[in-house]
Amino acid sequence: MPPVIIPIELDAAETLLAPPETLAETSTSNAGRPAVRPEERYTEVRALGEGAMGEVVLAHDMAIEREVAIKRPHGAAPGGEGQFWHEVRMMGRLEHPNIVPVHDVGTGPDGRPFIVMKRVEGETLAEILEHLQARDPEYVREYSVERLMEIFIGLLRALEYAHDKGVLHRDIKPENVMIGLYGEVVLMDWGIAKPLGDTDERIVGTPFYMSPEQAVGADLDERSDLYSAAVLLHEMLTLRHYLGDVEDVPAVLAAVSQHGWKHSLMDWHRPGPVPMPPMELYHFLRHAMAHDRERRFASAEEMISELHLILEGRVRIQCHITLVKSTTRRLGRFVDRRPWLAFGLFLVTAGLLVQGIVGTATALFG
Repeated sequence: MPPVIIPIELDAAETLLAPPETLAETSTSNAGRPAVRPEERYTEVRALGEGAMGEVVLAHDMAIEREVAIKRPHGAAPGGEGQFWHEVRMMGRLEHPNIVPVHDVGTGPDGRPFIVMKRVEGETLAEILEHLQARDPEYVREYSVERLMEIFIGLLRALEYAHDKGVLHRDIKPENVMIGLYGEVVLMDWGIAKPLGDTDERIVGTPFYMSPEQAVGADLDERSDLYSAAVLLHEMLTLRHYLGDVEDVPAVLAAVSQHGWKHSLMDWHRPGPVPMPPMELYHFLRHAMAHDRERRFASAEEMISELHLILEGRVRIQCHITLVKSTTRRLGRFVDRRPWLAFGLFLVTAGLLVQGIVGTATALFG
């Protein structure tokens, strides 16, 4: 579903990378430093993506000899330049391994502003999910539940940092999460980000991934971004969106604002002959996607801490399945810490079992 009032919507594989202009050859001084005039620093190579309000190109940085992504607004887009500088200011607050860094800003010969960013090579989470939904064997092998959890924690790290710097993303969705060639997780497209505490009565974002409060244009805080991230996790684990086949924007907004995820175990499975996602993550999502924001996790840090407990096997008892998993792990830890005592208890138990079998056989058969 297309986003609602999204100023820049880019294509998948190399999303959120930006453009200025074409340039000349570089010469080098005797000191070995490139002698490149500022207006000739970036040589445009090819387009990477284009949306309603902006475009992104791959360019070569003549001064540093590297590929970069350059983003600029469309000249004719109403309000595009103002929105563009808003994005620049939001990104200027952020410098984190899970957020694409800004290298440079400026104005091209045509008068359009541009922003120069690191080029992130890889795939979007949306593309990865498409391969998983198609049961691509290579992707199924690579993207286990554990690997998907690593990606999700990387996303939470980006949000933890952004929220600490007073910035809300407001457009968390698979297309805006890049997985780099070396496994790095990068949160892209800060075009509709806003400072925490700023009021905005518009409904802005992508309906399928909005929080209930975002779907009605209410004031937002960190918990709205975290809800949207949890929607991603649900989709990563079940390989489908929790709203199913709803496509009409008003219907999606109504479903999100009125009830959100109904916490049904009926949809807690993956298509095809694959295991059900871990039950402890179902309970995690019940908390993270609570309709009432007061019942959700208060911060990305809190969510990360809970996920680390789950990944370490320290499962909270919340149903019969988590009871069995928690008990099994406790027994395993007991064996690790007191192996000889555990072995002695095993022998005693085995002896009692054998004695019971012999006694029963004697009673039955004389």
